[in-house]
Amino acid sequence: MKRTDATLIFATLSIVVFAATVACTPASDSRRGDALTLSPVGSSGDVATQTFEPQDLATNPLRATFALYPTELAFGDAAYYTLDVENVSDSAAYFDEDAALRELNESTLSRCVARVAATVDGVPGEYVAAPELATLFVRAPSDEPQPSTSQPIGGDAAAGMAIGGLRLKPGVKTRRVASALEFPPLEDWNDPFWTAVRDKLSTQTSVELRLRFELRLPPKVSGAREAQALQPQWPTLSVEKTLVLKRRDDNELATVDRWFETTPPDAFPVRSDDGTWKGPRFCRRDEGPQPTFISLDGASYRADAFTRIGARKPTLVDAPTTVDGWRRLEAEFAPSTLRDEITLTRLQLEYYDASEGEESDAALEALVDWFKTRPEPQRAAWLFSFRLRALYFFKNPLEAKRATLYKELTSASTNATASSDDAE
Repeated sequence: MKRTDATLIFATLSIVVFAATVACTPASDSRRGDALTLSPVGSSGDVATQTFEPQDLATNPLRATFALYPTELAFGDAAYYTLDVENVSDSAAYFDEDAALRELNESTLSRCVARVAATVDGVPGEYVAAPELATLFVRAPSDEPQPSTSQPIGGDAAAGMAIGGLRLKPGVKTRRVASALEFPPLEDWNDPFWTAVRDKLSTQTSVELRLRFELRLPPKVSGAREAQALQPQWPTLSVEKTLVLKRRDDNELATVDRWFETTPPDAFPVRSDDGTWKGPRFCRRDEGPQPTFISLDGASYRADAFTRIGARKPTLVDAPTTVDGWRRLEAEFAPSTLRDEITLTRLQLEYYDASEGEESDAALEALVDWFKTRPEPQRAAWLFSFRLRALYFFKNPLEAKRATLYKELTSASTNATASSDDAE
């Protein structure tokens, strides 16, 4: 993907270290024959935030806010994070971005998330996490140098390089990142790093998982909409965060182990050439291993129409095929963000399966009410996935209900993305 240079860049943002740890109840190991007390992790918890104030409004008019949820996970859970920027100067600011990046989409994610790495004391090396994209096709990594496979989404991609940029009015906030990472995702379930972490969790109830996020922000253009077509220098914002990663119940681990073992390797995503994001191995949805189909009102729908990007627990080839199947699966897991993912799918299916009228209205209300209880980083990542999945419902019987659902969920979430009048 081509990039352009900015005549002025943001002032360097300081590295800020912030950590939160949660005390754990000492317990013995059930695998040694002792009684191990595992308190539920819970799907509620702290949202860790960090704000970066600009030092010089002339060169950097942006206040950046990073948010991460939760601060406590069970092994295999997802964490959700957002990055918002706000123009805190008195005048409009112009930023060097392709026109395709003006909205929150997968291009902003692949360009703004430079790197996410995880370490644990006593475990060799580090694990480099990568958010998963839904619609960009990438090649499998190889030893041969290859050009970038990341392309802008939308009509501007066909035109090659569309120079325009983002115009942000004073006081307006826009969201640049809304995503999720699993620790670990199922495709990396037997990665040596995570095997070592799991071994530690066989003798203790938790470990400290230290995360380092390196996030990029678009450089500022000197008050003009035009910019030279040169390689940009993207200022990097660094955040370090410590999470508590707790041991998962043995029965739940056995279920996830089974999903990993029964999933064909080519059903998993592959990493981009630079290793910073993952994408589908196959360009078309009818290629590769086929997902299970879910029956609703006499029709069948792909399971991945109802799951978040990267939600590979269960994998699409192991997903339940009925609403009742999703209810039973939900009951197998203690409160956790893994169960939250299953709950979200179950609530969607109950809504889509409900008869029009009072039954459908009640199912929609139940879904929206539950969604409102979730912290904003989690809601934001889910909404991003909902929007990307609109094509799954194009001209099918669920299209109207899906549009209603998306409207209701959007209104229930904090809207950190500027309107078209404010961010152009």
